[in-house]
Amino acid sequence: MKYAHYLSPKTDLTFKRVFYEQPYITVDFLNALLPFENIEEERIAECLEINCRSRPSGSPVLQCGPIGALCRNIKGGIVYAEMRLLLTGIYSTEMLREYIQTCPIPAERYKAAQKVFSLNLIDGTVSDSRRYCHDLRLTGTGDEAQSNIRMLFIELPKVGTDRQNRTHDCNIWLKFLSETGAYGEKPDRSMILHPGIGPALSLLESTAYSDKELNEYAEFITTVKTFRNIAGKIFKEGFDKGRIKGLEEGFDRWYREGVNTGSIAAFRQFQRESAVRMKEDGIPDENILKWTGIRKYELDLF
Repeated sequence: MKYAHYLSPKTDLTFKRVFYEQPYITVDFLNALLPFENIEEERIAECLEINCRSRPSGSPVLQCGPIGALCRNIKGGIVYAEMRLLLTGIYSTEMLREYIQTCPIPAERYKAAQKVFSLNLIDGTVSDSRRYCHDLRLTGTGDEAQSNIRMLFIELPKVGTDRQNRTHDCNIWLKFLSETGAYGEKPDRSMILHPGIGPALSLLESTAYSDKELNEYAEFITTVKTFRNIAGKIFKEGFDKGRIKGLEEGFDRWYREGVNTGSIAAFRQFQRESAVRMKEDGIPDENILKWTGIRKYELDLF
């Protein structure tokens, strides 16, 4: 398989390489995208701790991360920000609300923070709105600290078409996420010279990855494409039949009824075959479970 000179940051491997392994890049990224009321006083000065949680089991969304950064701003205040990249943009706002209820930020991470953010980057769209960013809050959780979490959903395909005002740094970081890794596309000079994005690009050079990592990268992309293809057909069927709630019905069919259909069975078989190959290569079980989405009992059968 041929790779672009720069790999896409939109896989679990590359997303973590950029934002988990290099906290100073994460600080620059968060300062560009988080909606601080007063950027001069709230700008993040340093990352105190960075962690990476595995994808929640049973999550209806393919995602990268989540990566959590406990930071201190220039005034000494504590800020906690958790970032994830959602790789399926076929969910309505209502579904996203349900999703964030099932993926809470661990209490021990955010309760000491004065500002708490959940930054969700969506490689797709979720509504007909022209706005690229949706600002949501958790309510009715029974947890006062959790109810103060500010949840941001940014639709990457819209970053070049919306009319909202954004800073230069915000624009260039969103461009980095949207365009890097496309065949035939080369980063422009502004990205290469940017103090945060320049180093991030160097971390995405394909020559810096082993054959095993490149295979992992390719398998992840294949999984995403397969998921989108299967799920997209189910959702389209719902709309073609004139269902008012086609998204919701398609979602229900995918996760509750669809497991017995041929298309879903094919996807599940793809997951199992990927798991077998990874196990033969000596990849740890916990990584196989995380990457393929199969259950522990299935892996024990191999």
